Amino acid sequence: MTKQSAKKLFNINSKLVKPKHRQIIDEVLDAITEGRLKRKDIMPTISDVCETQKLSRLTVLKAYEELQQLGIIKAEKRKGYHVVSEDIKKKNNIFLLFDEFTMYKKTLYNAFREKIGSNGFIDIYFHHYNLKLFESLIINNIGSYTSYVVMPWPNQTVPSIINKMDPGLTLLLDRKDALFKTKKFNYIVQDHKEEMVLCLEASRVDIKKYSKFILVHPSYSFHPTTTIDGFREFCKKHRIKHDVFTTLRNTDIRPNTAYFVVDDNELVIIVDYCMNSGYKLGKDIGIISYNETPMKRIIANGITVISTDFAMMGEHAADYVLNPSASVHKVIPTSLIKRGSL
Repeated sequence: MTKQSAKKLFNINSKLVKPKHRQIIDEVLDAITEGRLKRKDIMPTISDVCETQKLSRLTVLKAYEELQQLGIIKAEKRKGYHVVSEDIKKKNNIFLLFDEFTMYKKTLYNAFREKIGSNGFIDIYFHHYNLKLFESLIINNIGSYTSYVVMPWPNQTVPSIINKMDPGLTLLLDRKDALFKTKKFNYIVQDHKEEMVLCLEASRVDIKKYSKFILVHPSYSFHPTTTIDGFREFCKKHRIKHDVFTTLRNTDIRPNTAYFVVDDNELVIIVDYCMNSGYKLGKDIGIISYNETPMKRIIANGITVISTDFAMMGEHAADYVLNPSASVHKVIPTSLIKRGSL
């Protein structure tokens, strides 16, 4: 039984993007694997780690609590923390880079996290479509994780950044239109054109009840522009009077019109206007919204949506991370969920 010194056991790098509590966990697991830390050894006190590594108490406590959950260390009253097991499996250290955290991305993340369970650690980051941040997060974390799950977006510089990553460790997620010019990476994506058009075809009879069909695709939105192409092709094929708006004002909301909105802010504008003007959704005005969320099942007698199954996407992504030997090139189906708004 040896009492370990925080100064010898840990070397926390404050310049790394990887969270400091994760650095503590990784260094403990590495020390056990290398034989520097053995069963019954006494861990450094939280105060010792805080003082020598310049860390907050909450950071160290979080790391120790996660190590306890893994069954690696245990706390005993008046004895502190000590190692109780050397029988560790190398955990998956997962780098998860989202564009932004919306309601449907939360559904994806929750399914991913639940499927990973205790088989890995997940560090989630957000790039918010900022190219410098995207590059910094990726470049600074290459070599720090066992798996990388990344949401790219169509940008001429993004592929050159992704191509610096190891295709064997990296999974591209969410957008089919962002795969262009990347190497042979594995991917699990949704299709914002062909699959979307199939959903419009399934609702064609309802759409044609209205005199005009309008797509609202805001200029501030990062929603794929391939949706605009598919929308126009569908309307021309079926001779539906149509238009594409980049913004929506109350004066643009007119009866006998169906609206296809890709941004929930625009959805709120239409629903609010109908509530105050007396127009009835599904009769005077039609709505199709993009991406399912729990709230859309409830508001305004239910909002019709075109959506990918994001829980399925999260589960498949986790399956690949846990079993990376087989390649995966998967497009998750997009479905029409018809409700009262159309």
